[in-house]
Amino acid sequence: VSQKDNIFTIVDFRWIEGLNDDEYYKITVPKDTGIISTKLKASSGDISISDIAMDGKIEITSGRIELKNIEGNKLVLEATSGDIKTQNVTGDDLTVGITSGSVVSEASSFKNTTIKATSGDIAFDALKTDNLKLDMTSGDALINIQGKEQDFDYKLDVTSGDVRIGNTVIDGGYSVNNGAERKIEANITS
Repeated sequence: VSQKDNIFTIVDFRWIEGLNDDEYYKITVPKDTGIISTKLKASSGDISISDIAMDGKIEITSGRIELKNIEGNKLVLEATSGDIKTQNVTGDDLTVGITSGSVVSEASSFKNTTIKATSGDIAFDALKTDNLKLDMTSGDALINIQGKEQDFDYKLDVTSGDVRIGNTVIDGGYSVNNGAERKIEANITS
């Protein structure tokens, strides 16, 4: 564990023979700290963060990212063979990358939401976003976006699977210009 200026670093060497015990780190910051810039990375472990304002990137391999009651400007969440769960996370930009894992999000709100998934499952419930970009290869997605159909312009390319907008099932290409400021773009393949 080290600290230089405003950077706090924790390095865990569990991969060294004989150091296989589970490690648990809890970092507490005062509520009035403001937005914390983060860069967190873990392998075969979990990262759980709640009740703070933060920006930055969190990466996990064979583990889990869990965020609850987070406010920020820009968040990047990436998981390989891992899971991402968010609840009540808000900000300007959210980028999610998932490979062979899952994303579950409840009551999140972002101006711009970008999701890239390969062999992963995605479930967003009560997502509030102005712009959604989804690039998905082989997986399942259920994304419930707050708003009416006519609140969005759509540009969808679906080569495998079905997409439902309201009561309409889309198979193939779909483009609608409602003259809306909010946009949904998707490229879905198998």
